Amino acid sequence: MDIGCGTHICTNEQGLKVSRQLGKGELDLRVSNGAKVVVAAVGSYELNLPSSLYLILDNCYYVPSLKMNIISFACLHNSGFNFRNSNGCISVYWYDVFYLDVCPHNGIYEIDL
Repeated sequence: MDIGCGTHICTNEQGLKVSRQLGKGELDLRVSNGAKVVVAAVGSYELNLPSSLYLILDNCYYVPSLKMNIISFACLHNSGFNFRNSNGCISVYWYDVFYLDVCPHNGIYEIDL
């Protein structure tokens, strides 16, 4: 999960539903080192969680050249999710329903799936 990223990003198409393929150069992103990466498709990504619930990540960009999937805190917040900080980890809730915990591993907040 990333607090600075403005969109959800996936690195494989398996969970990408209702997607639209993009033409070359139609949409590119700049990553933290300034490099430009190509977005191959955009759609809704279905992420199955350890809580037996699932997240639908709308407007998720499929970027095959990246190595890690990214869930945007900002996009979740804009969709109505809220967050609680406890013992260095962040718990994600939809109203009062617990969805998942994300904890830091080597400086990156990761979901243990």
